[in-house]
Amino acid sequence: MYEQHFGLKKRPFSANAAGTEVFVGPQTAKMIAGLTKALSSCDAIVTVSGPVGAGKSTLVAKAMDGIGSSRKIVQVGRMQLDSNDVLELLLGELGPDKLPNGTIQKFVAFRRSLKELEDAKTRVLIAVEDGMRIGVDALAELEALTAADAGDSEGASIVVMGDERLDQYLQDPQLARLRQRVRQNHSVAPLAVRNFAAT
Repeated sequence: MYEQHFGLKKRPFSANAAGTEVFVGPQTAKMIAGLTKALSSCDAIVTVSGPVGAGKSTLVAKAMDGIGSSRKIVQVGRMQLDSNDVLELLLGELGPDKLPNGTIQKFVAFRRSLKELEDAKTRVLIAVEDGMRIGVDALAELEALTAADAGDSEGASIVVMGDERLDQYLQDPQLARLRQRVRQNHSVAPLAVRNFAAT
């Protein structure tokens, strides 16, 4: 994307830039600070929208780095999920080695895992790469499973990413509770030459 945008002959940085490889100009720094602050609440939800290739995933990863060293990040890739798949995905990342059989037992095991991590001072952050791809039912289920009022733990924070249509997509009536938990909405645009002027 940046090759076309700036008329470059090759990619200026690696596809999976991290740490010092990430260019942080004034606008980016402000957005990272806002994301980090919003995610300081244990069950916050933040949305990050923008065109493909604008750097949403890199920005979110950089913001999550600012949460502290004791954190567990669950990546939900660009896939469609059935609402029943959400609990199994989370348990696969956070739960016991042997999964319980019933839905109620799985839910109890997941909330127990959240509580154990919380007691160990470990924050749980869930990064959804494409909120529209995983589907409304899966997003609603993810919200329900991670809410602070769903058990004796303080829940988990979620970042939902997507293209420019994300905000409209999240207006679905099934996502009313999710919208109530949203602390910030961020829109990411591709870097322009003016973004480099202040560096």
